Amino acid sequence: MKIEIGETGILCERYCLVGDIGGTNTTIALVGRKDARFHIVVKCIFETQQISDFMLPFRQAVARISELNQYKIPESCCLCAAGPIEANVCKQLTNARWGIDGNKIAAEFGLKTFLINDFTALSFGIPILDTENEAEIVKMKNGDGSFPPPQGPVKAVIGAGTGLGVGFITEVDGKTIAFPSEGGHLDFPAFDEETTALTTFTRKRLGAHPDLECFVSGIGLSYIFDFLYETGNYEKTPLLKEILSLPPQNRPAMIAQNAETDDLCFAAHRLFRKIYGKTAGNIAAVLLPKGGLYIAGGVISKDWKLFLSDTVFSDAFSINYKSNISALLKTIPIYIVRNYSTSLIGAANAAYNL
Repeated sequence: MKIEIGETGILCERYCLVGDIGGTNTTIALVGRKDARFHIVVKCIFETQQISDFMLPFRQAVARISELNQYKIPESCCLCAAGPIEANVCKQLTNARWGIDGNKIAAEFGLKTFLINDFTALSFGIPILDTENEAEIVKMKNGDGSFPPPQGPVKAVIGAGTGLGVGFITEVDGKTIAFPSEGGHLDFPAFDEETTALTTFTRKRLGAHPDLECFVSGIGLSYIFDFLYETGNYEKTPLLKEILSLPPQNRPAMIAQNAETDDLCFAAHRLFRKIYGKTAGNIAAVLLPKGGLYIAGGVISKDWKLFLSDTVFSDAFSINYKSNISALLKTIPIYIVRNYSTSLIGAANAAYNL
């Protein structure tokens, strides 16, 4: 367990125990609310793939948080999980072999407990962020080089990390309502010769047609790297040998780190950004989030400067054979979410809303 102390010296009005359970990390935190702002007091971080029973790390985290904050008592608990939720239970995470039972937690700890989808929590975090604060949000130019203003209550969130999440929010009678989805598991639609060849390559490897998550995720960048290496003419340099020697889940960071200096890493990350942009555009065409399309998740929080280094993402975002649809997509604001704790504060906001 890794402990991170958050903001200190702030006496909040209310406290909530929250959790963000993803394919890579499981984080349990104490979050306080003061003057409509949320403050992370302390975080306990575990490696998801090292967990077999969620209750064990949850008990450890609660005990440690209680030791560090004896007088800050949470009044509720909201956990967000990367997987489908039914009746306050996630039977199994999308990218792990165990699940979470919110009812069991409520019974054991005497806390009103909400279990929600991870992108529901992320969606609840979006309205709290300041779009003018570049430490939290960075605006991305659209396909025509403009920064279109937000219009209307509908906002969409898409985020690549261990997997790919999709969600959206709107307002009804002044209240934020968030909707989860499993949009990351839509079939991948090839849209040019390069992505057609990639689809064929990956279908042979998987024995099935790939979904969006196969390419728009950390492991997706690794698949793209393998495709370009095996179908292109790249010299097997010491760097490429080192990357190829790593497990697929450990390659993305090194690919991104060398994207500006190595030809294959550059080509892989460029194709990744193009597919990510087209995927975001497809989601935007379905939901028409005139309030903004927010790109979140672990990948872009680390590599956001690469996404702003060219127009590959935004160009692909507005691709459509109908000029009026392409023009419509260019009216949708695109934001990069840099605040990696958005899911935690979103879970706290969800608890107060729910």
